[in-house]
Amino acid sequence: MGDPKKIEEVYKKYLGPDYVIDYNKKFGSILCNHVSFVESYFCMYRYATGFIGKLSSSKIPTIKQMGIYNQTIYLDRTKEEDRKKTAERIAERQKGILNGSILTNLSIYPEGTVTNGTHLIKFKRGAFMALLPLKPLVELIDQNAECTLSTGALPMHWHMVLVSCYLWNNVTFLDLPVVEPTEYMYQNYGKPDEEKWHTYMNVTKSIMSECSGLKETQDSFDEKLSYLSEIKGKKVKNT
Repeated sequence: MGDPKKIEEVYKKYLGPDYVIDYNKKFGSILCNHVSFVESYFCMYRYATGFIGKLSSSKIPTIKQMGIYNQTIYLDRTKEEDRKKTAERIAERQKGILNGSILTNLSIYPEGTVTNGTHLIKFKRGAFMALLPLKPLVELIDQNAECTLSTGALPMHWHMVLVSCYLWNNVTFLDLPVVEPTEYMYQNYGKPDEEKWHTYMNVTKSIMSECSGLKETQDSFDEKLSYLSEIKGKKVKNT
């Protein structure tokens, strides 16, 4: 669970001295950093959840059937209009979960891609647009292991082959209290002319970073694609 005292200090720092720490309050979505394929299994086991997935994964056997069962929302990253519609679908799903009309939870990887397990990169706006309560979950991996669970820049299928060559890996999930926007947050951490969802997004990222020890960076998904293009010597598609 982490250090309860430290977690409380971080939450009150960003959300206000009167913010009530609650691990069990209802929430619209689970937020998790995306390090490997393991957190998906954990979220399904712990919260019986669906996901926000890229459209191409909806055609993969087994994953396709799981997506239907857990009501996963698929996104075509190549189409801006689809991004906007997905944000609307997320908001509708979150409201339905909170009012009890939808029973399947929703997990969102706000970074929009897999990372190396040491940083939280730039968050996407979708989870925060509705300004509803969210449940942060942080995956921490053993960076000193000979083979870590971090996917990083490695294609997922090769990553899974590599990880399967080892008997075990050490991983910890930091289950944080529910976070929701407050006036204290807007007044103390909002910037002039900044939309509320943007302030909420940045504050949530800082809370996850300070509670877990992962570093923050403003690197984005698109910058990761540019990096992959350079090391591969060819253009990498955003799919």
